[in-house]
Amino acid sequence: MRFEENEQARYGLRYGDLVVCEGGEPGRCAIWKEQIQNMKIQKALHRVRVHDGLDYRYWFLWSGKRDALGQYFTGATIKHMPSQKLKEVLIDKPPFEIQKRTADILSAYGNLIENDQKQIKLLEEAAQRLYKEWLVVNDIPEGWEWPNLGDVTSVLRRGVSPKYDNSGKYLVISQKCIHQSIMDINEVRRESNEYAPELNMQDKDTVICSTGTGTLGRVGQVFGVYPDTTFDSHVTLVRTERYSNFFYQAIKHQKDFLMGMERGSTNQQELYRGVIEGLQLLISPQETLNKAENMLSEIHDKITTLNPQMGLLVEVRDRLLPKLMSGEIEV
Repeated sequence: MRFEENEQARYGLRYGDLVVCEGGEPGRCAIWKEQIQNMKIQKALHRVRVHDGLDYRYWFLWSGKRDALGQYFTGATIKHMPSQKLKEVLIDKPPFEIQKRTADILSAYGNLIENDQKQIKLLEEAAQRLYKEWLVVNDIPEGWEWPNLGDVTSVLRRGVSPKYDNSGKYLVISQKCIHQSIMDINEVRRESNEYAPELNMQDKDTVICSTGTGTLGRVGQVFGVYPDTTFDSHVTLVRTERYSNFFYQAIKHQKDFLMGMERGSTNQQELYRGVIEGLQLLISPQETLNKAENMLSEIHDKITTLNPQMGLLVEVRDRLLPKLMSGEIEV
């Protein structure tokens, strides 16, 4: 996109700027670290550039990680963070040295989490390349098949309609928990109602976001074992008895198709079960399929190891954050 010379100062980003969402997920905040040169922001984002007396990492941790901006949102149903409200935000401002030490401690956890995220991303990309190199062909060789997804699944259905209860025994996965390929257990909510045993999440399950513009068609996978954990009615579970990693990659390969198959009113777009059941998958002969599944399983297992490690780091950081910010733990 072209920017005029007089727009460079207004929209340009530099290292340490904070980028804040105006809508969608208002208040969501990230630190710009010059990942790409000469980057600009668009109209749905705010740029915050702190003065010399404030550590930008401290502002990020204070605002984004403590949900401190929620009180400034506007809108009854669709929330927004207008620029005028952002300017009104009152923040804690301890001495700069305390800000820096606090940010140093919490950023150390953030760096470890970011390293795990990068490793997982590289492993995901390796799995996608493997699938494309082995199993995506232009001319279908002899012996390959085109079954529908519904023909190869043992479970394909939406989840429960939960009545949330903060003291409930069971965890409920929502679309909010499904980020790219990884399921974020930190976003779950609780309920007390029992559910059918087949609805308990299993390692290597595929989950598909099935409601709402923007999330519909997003495909994720379960990495690890989650007792007493199910999913809500906006998520479709796909489970197969064999070749779970292959089928996950095959579904993910067609995510753009799924995203274009929404039906219903503007305010309630749905991805219907029949569309997912009818998804055609190209399947190679068993010898090739076995080799591909074995290699994909190795990648899956590595991600399964990294994912809880990253989750533990997030949990420790988030426990420390309010104690450090409030001064309960001195730095």
